[in-house]
Amino acid sequence: MKTHRMNLLKEPYIEIKEGRKTVEMRLYDEKRRGIAAGDLIIFSCMALDGEEICTEVLATYIYEDFHSLAENYAPESLGFPGSTPAHISDYMEKIYGRETVEKYGAFAIKILLKK
Repeated sequence: MKTHRMNLLKEPYIEIKEGRKTVEMRLYDEKRRGIAAGDLIIFSCMALDGEEICTEVLATYIYEDFHSLAENYAPESLGFPGSTPAHISDYMEKIYGRETVEKYGAFAIKILLKK
């Protein structure tokens, strides 16, 4: 079991903290390839003075892109209530860039908030 650290913006951080967001989306780059079921992820939020929450990784899934990832989950579980897969994909591509997503693919991390 490994412990990983990730930073989040305020909105997705609160969604995880309140139990609504149960899947974290990331680029499937070298840094994320070491994440496996049973690991812990400590999320921090600089907008909340570095507050932290701990989650357990329940499962991980690799996708070709964020659109195919978003098609497999309820938008609420991804932190995008009421959104379409196209909107979620566009948002994530703005963060990472289309070329980078094409190079690495998308990574879904199913998480459970630890109390």
